[in-house]
Amino acid sequence: MTGAIGQAADVVIIGGGMAGLEVAGLLAETGVEDVLVLESGPQADSRHNNMALTNPDALRRWLAPETDPYFERRWVSRTPPHYTGPSGLRRRLGGRSLYWYGVCLPVDDWARADWPQDVMADLAVSWQGGPSLYDRTRAMLRRWSGGDDTPSRPDLHLGDLAFAPTPVAVRADGDRWRAYSPLDRWRDPEVGGAPTLPPGVRVALGADVRDVLLDAGGRAMGVRFASADGETEVRATSVVLAAGTLENTRLALQAVAAVDAGRRPVIGTLNDHVVQGFFLRVDEPALAAVQDRLPRGGRCSLGDGRSRSNVFVDVSAGNDGTGLVDVRATGEQLPDDACRVTLEHTAEGRRLEVFATPSARDRELIAAQRRTLAAVWADLAAILRLPEGRLDFGDFDSPARVNAFVLPETIDSAPTGTPLTWSSYLGVEDHEAGTLPLGSFLDLDHEVRQVPGLFVAGPSSFPRMGAANPSLTTLSLARRLAGVLAERRGAGVPAVSAEARA
Repeated sequence: MTGAIGQAADVVIIGGGMAGLEVAGLLAETGVEDVLVLESGPQADSRHNNMALTNPDALRRWLAPETDPYFERRWVSRTPPHYTGPSGLRRRLGGRSLYWYGVCLPVDDWARADWPQDVMADLAVSWQGGPSLYDRTRAMLRRWSGGDDTPSRPDLHLGDLAFAPTPVAVRADGDRWRAYSPLDRWRDPEVGGAPTLPPGVRVALGADVRDVLLDAGGRAMGVRFASADGETEVRATSVVLAAGTLENTRLALQAVAAVDAGRRPVIGTLNDHVVQGFFLRVDEPALAAVQDRLPRGGRCSLGDGRSRSNVFVDVSAGNDGTGLVDVRATGEQLPDDACRVTLEHTAEGRRLEVFATPSARDRELIAAQRRTLAAVWADLAAILRLPEGRLDFGDFDSPARVNAFVLPETIDSAPTGTPLTWSSYLGVEDHEAGTLPLGSFLDLDHEVRQVPGLFVAGPSSFPRMGAANPSLTTLSLARRLAGVLAERRGAGVPAVSAEARA
């Protein structure tokens, strides 16, 4: 435990990951003085996964969850293999912010019409009479990473696509690197250690939240959590769900069921990204010979509303002196009744069940992605003077490989010059979203319509995902939610450029 818990707090935030810690940090900067963060896991090593471990070990901990002592899955998948394997929580202070790769893309232009107009205007046009939320978040991340705001230009062309350097919030340190974490405000990101919290912010570790407490009128009034000390109740003026999409969904379903017993505990708007690609091992001399046409580093090509997919190309050194070309398409899964979350009551207690299968529209997207990847491979083969061959992915639900194939124990034995395809099951990208959307389940202040005083942060609040990685929008909406909570308390809005330690 960091700081005394006490019996009450002004704002209780459930979840000490990307969204929860960002909201807490921004509230502290506005002068809100009584914030309690409840994190179900321990503090552990507070450094980013790729700063604490070598690249192979960090990759293994990410893709092989049985090697991560902080991994836990709290739901049952009724449609395996989707939402199994590496689909789960990282129960530690910092959460997924200590694992992500730093990609920072806004919600795609073509997906914005399904967002509430006021929310999207705050994100992309102007917020509180100043720069937009996206601009404020980008400015903070640029300052943190030491980058500049020079627009990147396409410098790679493959398969009729133009690729520009991928915008990332990453800092390198020799052969290791780290992506931004809200913890960077409070601890040295290279050394780690316990965070030095600002006045007014407390963190309770090992606090497993069971329920949101409601008063007689159905308003959120606190939480009940279990820890090594037994069960504890903490009263609060406002409660923020920031525990990840599926945990947020569980707690929200429980709260709504308490005020509306007739409501069926089912939410049918769960969605994730559809991701597939191929790995290519290349002899280093062959890769070096075409560096002007196939530069090192990460690049992306942003799709349109027809393709609904972004394509990424990463060229790097392999684990054994070869080069590695990693090509992948990340596409939007549209909400469908085939993907839903239910809260079941069993003899052992309440259990979250996930149903997720690709819809007919998803199958069309999968086929289109494979055509795009085949065109990219054809151009790569020509550049590298390799026989083109055919990309064989297999069935999406039982693919030839999953992305864990890139682990050293498998990729290092793969032949050079041969593309090796893979597909990700739904739910394993850690991009699951959309169950508690702004403008419907939530009002425009991020508050659950049926449960006043209960707020939601993170991708579960996205009305539509698009193809973009969710973190830039998660951080930007955290600033917006912190502004709502601060304004209700008569405090200032979060600063235009909140500092994080470099």
